[in-house]
Amino acid sequence: MQGLARMPAEDMVWLRVEATAIGLAEHAQRLLAAGEAGMPARDVHALRVICKRLRAIWRMLEAGFDADLVRPPERALRDVASSLAGPREAAVRVKTLARLARKADSPRKQALAGGFGAALASVLAAAATLRAPEPQMQAVFADQIQRFAALDPKPTPLVLAAGITESMRRARKSGRKALASGDVERWHRCRKWVKYEHYQLELCLDLSGRWQRRHDRLQRLGLLLGRYNDLEDLACYLDRLTAGLELPPAPLAATLEDLRRSGDDRRLLRLVTREQRKLGKRIRRRHLRLYDERPRRFGARLEKRLSSC
Repeated sequence: MQGLARMPAEDMVWLRVEATAIGLAEHAQRLLAAGEAGMPARDVHALRVICKRLRAIWRMLEAGFDADLVRPPERALRDVASSLAGPREAAVRVKTLARLARKADSPRKQALAGGFGAALASVLAAAATLRAPEPQMQAVFADQIQRFAALDPKPTPLVLAAGITESMRRARKSGRKALASGDVERWHRCRKWVKYEHYQLELCLDLSGRWQRRHDRLQRLGLLLGRYNDLEDLACYLDRLTAGLELPPAPLAATLEDLRRSGDDRRLLRLVTREQRKLGKRIRRRHLRLYDERPRRFGARLEKRLSSC
């Protein structure tokens, strides 16, 4: 404790970030070790969240370190998360359909979304675990621990503030382009940077006052953007199934054929797109309110706050 007391105040911020990063990588290693025979869906989700949080740290460090240093570990984490996407996407589709059923304004719509969700859930239950490529993933997280511990020079609060400000700038820019164009892919990019800013503020600041409020609003916007993305994924999945571009799993084939014969496949797709439009209006309002400040002014406030930590 005496050693920490003698440490310069500006080093304390990075010390907290470094300890959290190493703790996250160690938690990932434990999840992989426990899932040697197969990972349940909740652990797959937890591992993907860890990857996002660690990627947010490396992105933040781009403001003060060469790309050759920060990009390789960030890309390794991206690849781990991508390899786990399939099982996670199936589980999210089931949850999205259940949410649609709860919000449906008629018994028929409720039965439509709920019935297809139940059929999809039965397929998911038949393959409830994922065989993880554990040796390769373990190596990625061991490398993360080594890289964070060996980072030199230690990032200063100015570097961290610049990195968070860049995340804010990108979330602001991509969101404004999405608002102007309606491009779903731009909203997906916006969500990534909103999540990064959210994680970075959480890591670097003792949240209180206006920073706590911003953190909470980022969390809510990230949640809405995530649900918007989930609806888009479900709509694309239904499009591929109904167009015959993707073969449904065998247990789902009969349900899908019934939907086609009755025309309920088109009704289900309309239900998804209608909910997506409603959600888009909420996202628009929240994004405009959260990102009305210019990045330069935001960065100056953040530098001042981080320097006082």
